[in-house]
Amino acid sequence: MSAEGGLIEPVAREVLEVMTRLNTKITVLADIFVKHASPLHRMTIEDVAKDCVERALADAVVVTGPRTGGEPPDPLLLRRVIKAVNTKVLVGSGINPNNVNDYREAHGFIVGTYLKDEEGQIDLAKARNMVNAVKALTKP
Repeated sequence: MSAEGGLIEPVAREVLEVMTRLNTKITVLADIFVKHASPLHRMTIEDVAKDCVERALADAVVVTGPRTGGEPPDPLLLRRVIKAVNTKVLVGSGINPNNVNDYREAHGFIVGTYLKDEEGQIDLAKARNMVNAVKALTKP
């Protein structure tokens, strides 16, 4: 991936080597088509997700929007990735109580920016609102 600060290169091989050397297993979340960057290849998001799961042995795939915070991914991209892989798919940016329903097919959410107040601290009211919005997704 090409970013304003340079190239972002995958490290799946290195992660697998460390797990083998330490004889341990860690949960690997593969952030595909990372935010703030553009791919240098022409692979589809589905093919990248499949490679992360099948070749890099990722435990879950993360689909992000183009920027940190308020820009979630396109819900159609999320659905395409979910159909392509047989593992958990998480949304990694832009989720808040107002849009979480658009991503109800996701297996989970990584939420950071929405939860913070102006000083960068966790706002407990926002955290409760987020939890309640996610709980509402699972009610029959």
